[in-house]
Amino acid sequence: MSNAVVSCAAIQDVRWESWLASSFNEELAIFRFSLTNRPDNMPAWQTLLQSDEISRAYRYRRQEDYLRFIYSRSILRKLLGIYTSLEPDKIRFVVGSTNKPELQDNTDWFFNVSHSGDWVVLAIAKNCVGIDVERVDTGFCFDEVLLTSFTQEERYQVESSLDPRLLFYRFWTRKESLIKATGKGIDDDFGQVPSADGIHHIASQLIGATGEWVVRSFDIAPDYVAAVSCLAELKTPKFYTLDSGLFNNFKS
Repeated sequence: MSNAVVSCAAIQDVRWESWLASSFNEELAIFRFSLTNRPDNMPAWQTLLQSDEISRAYRYRRQEDYLRFIYSRSILRKLLGIYTSLEPDKIRFVVGSTNKPELQDNTDWFFNVSHSGDWVVLAIAKNCVGIDVERVDTGFCFDEVLLTSFTQEERYQVESSLDPRLLFYRFWTRKESLIKATGKGIDDDFGQVPSADGIHHIASQLIGATGEWVVRSFDIAPDYVAAVSCLAELKTPKFYTLDSGLFNNFKS
């Protein structure tokens, strides 16, 4: 049976820089965008998307979920346009070998997107990457999820923590980001996907990949927990904040 190694930890004191400081060539860059700063020209934004993306957006029943998808996908296209020197509406996505979206005819860049509440977070890297963000919901009863989707040791750590809710979300986002990086998705093995601090030697089938993986937690904003997962060969991520300047010279 083949094995994998997963290292989990938290990044302390993340320094968020302006996106203008990015070289758009880092091995791993993480961008955050607050939807409270979104432009109002929604009809123009939709012109960036393909018909299948718009159809997917309309399947969201709640208006806020629809808006999060439209903006997060549009932001992704704007950023990838900078990375690839293509017009955002000319970018084409295909389904890769791990059932994840990839850039058509481009093996230089990998990406992943997550959104929750008022925030969108994107990771762009030179190898497989996964990212997840969750708003800490003080009204959510996570006991059942803890029982079905965490190991006994993880449950003990959460339940004995000084802040069980925060640690629950930290562990959850680690699990999510890792299976998004490998493309395995949530299945019966999800509860065994490692998330506690430390180095874990596991059967590769649990995460759907071999090799050495690094999983790092970080904070997006107060009450927003995130995690990024990537192959250990990638360098420590750079963190950038997007602002309305990304949308200058927007072509409708």
